[in-house]
Amino acid sequence: MKIRPIVLLTLLFTGCSYSNSTSDQASPPTSYLHTSPGGCTLLIVDRNLELRTPCELAYDVDLDDELLVRKNGYQSWRGTLADLPRTADRTYRLELEPLR
Repeated sequence: MKIRPIVLLTLLFTGCSYSNSTSDQASPPTSYLHTSPGGCTLLIVDRNLELRTPCELAYDVDLDDELLVRKNGYQSWRGTLADLPRTADRTYRLELEPLR
């Protein structure tokens, strides 16, 4: 998947969501990731895409895409959306453990 330059600029300024849809298409379903604590860095490994939580994930992020979530002072988490509990339709929650 290629990210259009305008989408990349939007990511840089908003830090959270991206989409490949055009204005004449219906919005595709998206997923949401909420973390505790908030403000974690989410890396979608295969796409080398970095977001800040809580965030909206575009429809083309698959359940089996490898994710890395990290924040200073907390243990990093590596897995997929399929590994996380859902709190609502297409909404996922992750709690990072503090470092000891």
